[in-house]
Amino acid sequence: MNGRVLGRLVVAGFLIGMGLVGCSGETVEEVGHLRPVRVQKVVRVEQEVSRIFSGYALASVESKLSFKVPGTLKEVAVKVGDTLAEGDLVASLDDRDYRLRVQEAEAGLEQARAQARNAALSYERAGRLWENDNISKSDLDRARAAWESVTAQVTSIEKKRELAMRQLGYTRLESPFAGSVMLVLADENENTGAGTPVAVLASGQRSEVHVDIPEVMISAIRTGQTAEVRFAAVPGKQFNATAYEVGSSATGFAATYPVTLRLSEEATEVLPGMAAEVTFRFNGGSGERFLVPSHVVGADSSGAYLFTAEPDGQGEATIRRRSVEVGALTEGGLEVLSGVAGEEWVVTAGMSRLDEGMRVLFKEQEAL
Repeated sequence: MNGRVLGRLVVAGFLIGMGLVGCSGETVEEVGHLRPVRVQKVVRVEQEVSRIFSGYALASVESKLSFKVPGTLKEVAVKVGDTLAEGDLVASLDDRDYRLRVQEAEAGLEQARAQARNAALSYERAGRLWENDNISKSDLDRARAAWESVTAQVTSIEKKRELAMRQLGYTRLESPFAGSVMLVLADENENTGAGTPVAVLASGQRSEVHVDIPEVMISAIRTGQTAEVRFAAVPGKQFNATAYEVGSSATGFAATYPVTLRLSEEATEVLPGMAAEVTFRFNGGSGERFLVPSHVVGADSSGAYLFTAEPDGQGEATIRRRSVEVGALTEGGLEVLSGVAGEEWVVTAGMSRLDEGMRVLFKEQEAL
């Protein structure tokens, strides 16, 4: 082989080699331009859905105690935390004015009774005189009218005395039932009006819990529905409770409805005012629900959407854009009501500038 032919073969081999390198370089560059994304499986949600609401404990019986008559407080016999039996003294008023009213009524009654006795004798005497034709029928009628008038006056004064005695009794405020004193709202020597609370008394062994339920959830709660209650002040213990009052109108300016639950068991460690967490469990319905991280769902003029990746088994995948219908945001993620079937790989990282049909590098991450 002459030198010219050998030279041509060397040049041809060099050019072929350069072409292969060029093609290989183009392939590496193409692979290098695939965007890496992280993915995880869609999580199927159980049909039972839990919701947690904040509330606070109440006494099962809570009464604001007040006097039925006005007056000046002579004695406040209780303090916060005291335990009372039924009939124990809570407070008393200065009763001197009320005693005077009783004495005045009694004196008036004695006078009226004396007048009634005289009127009765006069009527009896007039009856005998009329029978002997010694007085006219009109004289007899006048004697009878006088007797009836005084008798009615006696009855009226007896009622006044009874009222005065009852008002005297109202100057003592007694506990209507056994319980503990939650608040004392007045001090000695203060003037208080009828119906003005002096103390708040709590009773009942089974405490109650008040929660405010948003309008979107109130229709799912019924009287008799069970719930689980936890108190921060009673760690490690869970109480069962039953809803027995469900509000039918919103409270204040917030679109929430009041619900009251009663604990199913005696709980002496639960005190009124303690913060509570109430967990209701609802049937999720017949449709399937799935959970995805909340940040993977975007929205535009066509609605909510997310990206899924269809792997090819070689470390790459094809991007698909899915229109979805979302539900509530839960502790485990955002509910997806439609648009996925439960077997998809959802893109959780590297989502920017993704488009339908794009090829990407596929990297699995741990599920929710």
